[in-house]
Amino acid sequence: MLTASLVSSAVSPQVKSQSVPSKGTLTVINLGVYSNSACTANLTALDFGTISPGATSNITLWLKNIGNSNETLSLTTNTWSPATVSQWLSLSWNQAGTVLAKNQVVAANLTLTVSPSVDPSLSDFTFNVVIAGTSNSLTANPVSTPLYLVLAAVIAAAAAIFSIFIAIAVKRRRQRITSSAGVNGAINPSGSVSVKYNDTESFTITPDSGYHIADVVVDVFLRVLFHPYSFINIKAAHTITAGFAINT
Repeated sequence: MLTASLVSSAVSPQVKSQSVPSKGTLTVINLGVYSNSACTANLTALDFGTISPGATSNITLWLKNIGNSNETLSLTTNTWSPATVSQWLSLSWNQAGTVLAKNQVVAANLTLTVSPSVDPSLSDFTFNVVIAGTSNSLTANPVSTPLYLVLAAVIAAAAAIFSIFIAIAVKRRRQRITSSAGVNGAINPSGSVSVKYNDTESFTITPDSGYHIADVVVDVFLRVLFHPYSFINIKAAHTITAGFAINT
């Protein structure tokens, strides 16, 4: 906290001059603060001296990163009392956003400015000053994948998904029924028959003259005793085989 007091040097209502004796304490977060560049003398108070309206006063201090990671510097002021005093006083510095590496030291110049139009009735004021170091644990640039490799991976993944969708679409669109007949007869249609998904397909079995249908086997295991045979609501591949025997 930086505490300063404003003292009027005039005793009549017609104030013609003022002075600002400025002294106070300083709060520093994650940093060491010193009054010398060798960082051997800790700084615990600020003294801007006497400042006239419209003038500025400067203080130089040294900041050191005493942590284990990079620190980004910032300065803030708050809790102005009275609240209106911030209209006439401002504090600035030259190290906003500076990044300090471990054990690095930097000189910081603080400038306190008093407005020429400062309220003559103001007798004292206080405000807080905080200089902070914000840690940056990522001290090195992260390794990034080249854009062309990322795009290639995305394209490959998209192509794979597209292929799956195409395969599913094709599978759902067409199915095949393989039909065959032994000697001495025929089945129609014969061979590899392409059928629409969820459709119906019928097969007619005709024996040669002097022969009859001995059996009809569907999907290897199922024997049926009727014909023609129809596959209904086809959703998968099937087989059908017809056999014949001589009449007796």
